[in-house]
Amino acid sequence: MNKFFLGIFLMLFLVACSSDNNENETEDVFSYPTTLKLMQYEILENVRVFTKSGEIKDENVIKRFITNGGKEPSLFESKGPSLRIESESLINYKTKDSVEFDWGYLKQKLSVKEVGKEIYFYPKDTLVYYDINQGVLDDFVFKMGNYKPYYKTVTIPGTFPTVVASLYAAVVATGNLNALTFNTMSYKTIRSKNMQIYEQSQRFVLNNGFDKNVLALLNAGDTIAIQNTRMVFEKIKN
Repeated sequence: MNKFFLGIFLMLFLVACSSDNNENETEDVFSYPTTLKLMQYEILENVRVFTKSGEIKDENVIKRFITNGGKEPSLFESKGPSLRIESESLINYKTKDSVEFDWGYLKQKLSVKEVGKEIYFYPKDTLVYYDINQGVLDDFVFKMGNYKPYYKTVTIPGTFPTVVASLYAAVVATGNLNALTFNTMSYKTIRSKNMQIYEQSQRFVLNNGFDKNVLALLNAGDTIAIQNTRMVFEKIKN
């Protein structure tokens, strides 16, 4: 009798272990389609401003630069949770390998590729053209992020200017379909070249943070304001 009950106990124990193992094996298995919504937009640091001479610490000088002398609102915020979260932004997974980013004002269809612990989202149509005359800015901007888009110069007859660049860009996140984290940044930059002044600014840059190595590329007359941020998308019920 004791041996009989011992056998039953062992059988139940093995079944329970098998059940637990199966649960562990399937806990990261997700169903499609599924949707994630932007739930957090966090400002990781106060805005920092740099020139060729180094970082500017004077708060009055910083404020004048980021507001264009008080003529325009600043795109930067104080450190902490953002007060300007784009709460309607969605990531719609169609399949494991295909998603659509819905920013409310813009939709992007992207392919998905897992690279180690990171997830790369990249356009199915990988060619994005821009005017090569903007190269003094764009080349600098492309180098600002930790993840560099690959781009090359091509010739397109019948356009002006005749030379443009084709851009292959990827957006990088960490996590899974329960929650995805994107390290992002906001910036404003002024570049000087050949007696010309070039200015550009942008929020929600999805290229995983600022690469400080770009500061070595600043020339006399150049100024850049930078702020690292983070966006977190969480799964919602379909």
